[in-house]
Amino acid sequence: IGCEDGSVKIFQVIPGGIQFERNLDRRKGRVLCLSWHPSDTHIVAGSIDVFRVIDVASGQTVQRIMVNYHVEKVKRECVVWAIALLSRGTVVTADSFGRVQFWDWQQGTLAESHTVSTSAVLSLAVAEKEDSIVVGTSTGATYQLQLLPVKLGGSEKRWGRTRLDAQLVIRPLMEKVQKKGYDAVLRKFTFPHRRLVSCARKARLLLFQFSQHLELWRLGSTRETGKDGEVLPLCRMPEHLVQLKSKGPEHIYCSCVSPCGTWLGYSTASRFHLYRVRCDGVSLRKV
Repeated sequence: IGCEDGSVKIFQVIPGGIQFERNLDRRKGRVLCLSWHPSDTHIVAGSIDVFRVIDVASGQTVQRIMVNYHVEKVKRECVVWAIALLSRGTVVTADSFGRVQFWDWQQGTLAESHTVSTSAVLSLAVAEKEDSIVVGTSTGATYQLQLLPVKLGGSEKRWGRTRLDAQLVIRPLMEKVQKKGYDAVLRKFTFPHRRLVSCARKARLLLFQFSQHLELWRLGSTRETGKDGEVLPLCRMPEHLVQLKSKGPEHIYCSCVSPCGTWLGYSTASRFHLYRVRCDGVSLRKV
């Protein structure tokens, strides 16, 4: 446990509760975040303008690093809100300047620095394989950094900011998510963030939304009857009616087909488009 007086206290979990074991090295400045090394040999503690590495066996601080030593004329305090110690010895810090920084704690040097936001980065979560990191800011935005090869097929890798992807982001978020701020906040992330399939029940149509185009399908049909969940033979196969491509570089934000199947609409960040659908001749007319 990191304390306001700058001390780090070790407690032992025992049947029925917890028991104080010992104090580690105490330094000036309140402890705002902590992280264990996967081998349990070291602890990193983040404070204001500094973080330190503590050897658990001896209880002593073995490294103390100023997070702004490489920046000239910084008058504001830099608050280290979140910290992580990776198995290979890299320390990851997230601070009030909107930066995610990677440190070699043994050498005491900065390896990489990424400014992901103009607001404070308050939390971070590391994937189990330590190849992906997700960070959260005070505005509620979420960003991802990935460990990627510098050259295709090469062994050298560097951290880079990438787009959010379901398989890469949701898993580390579900494994270990930390959210802390100036007050208690609980957030629920769902994916996908909006409906991507729209159904016209009366017309038996399905509208599928992609980033740059829409696809309209007519459902297949059967003459057989059966129980719920049973697969029945089709007398009419599903039919791809039309593909509608979005004009311009903007992605499609949302889309819908009317219950009767005669109207289709979609919108981007700046425009709304409405079409009249004629399924008999399979045609679209812009309104």
